[in-house]
Amino acid sequence: MDYDVIILGGGSAGLQAARSIAEIAGQLSVLLIEEDAKVGFPEHCTGLVSLSGIEKALRLNPEQVAMNYVRGAHIVSPSGFRLTVEKEARVAAVVDRPLYEQKLFDIVSRRADVVLGVKAEIDDVSVKIGSKRLRARYLVDARGLRSLVSRKPDARRWVLPALQYDIQVYSAETDYVYIFLGSKLSHGFFAWAVPLDEERYRIGVASKGKVLTRIRYLLRRLERLTNGEVRPRALQKVIGGGVYTGGLAEQVKGNVIYIGDSAGQTKPTTGGGLVYHSTAALILAKALKAGEPRAYSAGVKRALGMEISGQRFLRRVLNRIPDGQLDYILMSVKEIGGEEIISRHGHMDEQMRVMLNLGWEILRKRPELYLSILRSLFYAIVS
Repeated sequence: MDYDVIILGGGSAGLQAARSIAEIAGQLSVLLIEEDAKVGFPEHCTGLVSLSGIEKALRLNPEQVAMNYVRGAHIVSPSGFRLTVEKEARVAAVVDRPLYEQKLFDIVSRRADVVLGVKAEIDDVSVKIGSKRLRARYLVDARGLRSLVSRKPDARRWVLPALQYDIQVYSAETDYVYIFLGSKLSHGFFAWAVPLDEERYRIGVASKGKVLTRIRYLLRRLERLTNGEVRPRALQKVIGGGVYTGGLAEQVKGNVIYIGDSAGQTKPTTGGGLVYHSTAALILAKALKAGEPRAYSAGVKRALGMEISGQRFLRRVLNRIPDGQLDYILMSVKEIGGEEIISRHGHMDEQMRVMLNLGWEILRKRPELYLSILRSLFYAIVS
């Protein structure tokens, strides 16, 4: 064997896997191969991560990688009605993704072999680089959605094209992100606006179609949608990508182990995955240290499976709710004190807990609302 572990993909998932293996299973030799010449590019991620996730899963000091901090969100309904959830203290950071991955790379390159700017493919039980083959006890596939859809073509139905603009704005608040709901802005997901600092926002749309048309519409309507709080000045940068909402995929096959987007380790509700795949990296390192790669699959399902399955179901329900009904539901949530419930119990990485609390409160105070919600639940189940 040339190495104990070869990791394909030098994004966050691959870097976290290499770091965790080096730190926890230091007896294993590790090679990481990344096809791009520089880590962190091209950018795809919005970068909004819970502070607890940065500290516990990413295992970094937020001050090292944060561009901005937020403490709440404005959820804007299709008609423009606003629901605000917030904490007194800041709860999340907008991570500078290239800087974050560069810091991980610096950690990894001191403890593992790293090759950049080289394309490699998994060929049976080895890695093929041009005419050369490298063998390892374990191959870790961290190549993202490209790997997932090549192995599982039907996963394409759960991949939504996404487009983001970094824009200059006139001085704006930086404590809140915006989530915009409704079919004009997205089919199958939502649109967003995240403050990078007082003069820059990252706006984005993920949708099953017309992504460019929809983000241009968002840019034109942004000032009105935010009640004049965010006023665009100029477009700075365009960022492309994709969002996967299909739930966990195969985690292990033979001696190949999947992590990150290639394993479906993303939130179906929001598309985020940094905390989940960083958690998976720790599970992977412990499994390989014990020489039991199958324990990785069981560990990921135990740690993330129920939450991701619940979020996937919730995403399917939300996709079935028409704009008018969505307005009615959000107004009803506000009337029963839902903002306070979400603010008190909400957590970016554990969303099903707050949904259970909110669902119980709706049942207790507005049982008639369940009739319309149950209809959407039924269609989500049978679809």
